[in-house]
Amino acid sequence: MSSRTRAGFTLVELLVVIAIIGVLVSLLLPAVQQAREAARRMQCTNNMKQLVLATHNYHDTFATLPPFGMGGTVTYDYSPHVMLLPFFEQQARYDILAATGFNIEPWDSSPAWDGVIDALVCPSDANNISPDGIATTNYCFSEGDRLMEYYNSAANTRSAFPVHRSHQSAKAAFRDVTDGLSNTIVMSERCASANANGQPFNKIKGGILLNVQTWYDGPQTCMTYRGSNGQYNISMSGRSGTPSPVGGQGWSFSYWGFNVCRFQTILPPNGPSCSYNTSNPAAEANLMPPTSYHPGGVVCGMGDGAVRFVTDTVDTGDLSVLAKDVTSGPSPYGVWGALGSINGGEVNQQF
Repeated sequence: MSSRTRAGFTLVELLVVIAIIGVLVSLLLPAVQQAREAARRMQCTNNMKQLVLATHNYHDTFATLPPFGMGGTVTYDYSPHVMLLPFFEQQARYDILAATGFNIEPWDSSPAWDGVIDALVCPSDANNISPDGIATTNYCFSEGDRLMEYYNSAANTRSAFPVHRSHQSAKAAFRDVTDGLSNTIVMSERCASANANGQPFNKIKGGILLNVQTWYDGPQTCMTYRGSNGQYNISMSGRSGTPSPVGGQGWSFSYWGFNVCRFQTILPPNGPSCSYNTSNPAAEANLMPPTSYHPGGVVCGMGDGAVRFVTDTVDTGDLSVLAKDVTSGPSPYGVWGALGSINGGEVNQQF
């Protein structure tokens, strides 16, 4: 005679019930996770929408787009986010800066930089908390389909955002986006690093690979370091020896650096990021595609205020073309490059 539990079940029957519950949980858990990610992606989309609209309101006020490189005592290293602060409900932070004549450096201690700004962080990224208390960001501004020298303060003719470093008077406006605002990406996202101290970071999402020359060798060189399981392949040697993965992405919303708040539409979304530092400033360059923890792609803000999702498989054309030479005409980087250029004259930019 089979032994029964107090509830009247035999041991075998109880085990069957437990097994059925386990199967149901295993079936439901992915659905719950997908629903949570869908909610996070929706919030990320709302954040992007708010920032693109802030850019429009800034343009309506000043007849130009927010520049890279304003502010600071010496370096002029403010990101466009700083100029946009009053336009996404951060007037108090802006007032603190204005009271100092905008002479606080992005890395200085200040209430203007500290804390968390919800509109600047993607809820799908668990690494967007800075260990030093500075407000981080996942949202970046487009450099289009051209690679610029790291220290170049000249205007990028393929980007909608001007450079104002060293008090240059470069300006850009929506009228310069001759490809059409609905055909041009102006903002996207990048995964933040879990640290801000330059410690090794092997993952493509959140890491940057140093010592990879893309200025003279082309974007495809960076792609060769794309390893398995979202990791960098650092077994190969570059021009300056073995590549070294580092962190630092998104560590401060206020800084205009390439690794912090810029991206290009050259390498595909969620592709590797590569940087090359040398004693020759003309060869120092940073190749940074958008990255995210949303499965399959990244959220992008268009010039007309729309927000779209671009997949990792978007056409990237010919990645052997040197990105530093892309100064005019149609983008060599396929649909993805065409979406980044503001004046390439491309006819078909559908994705």
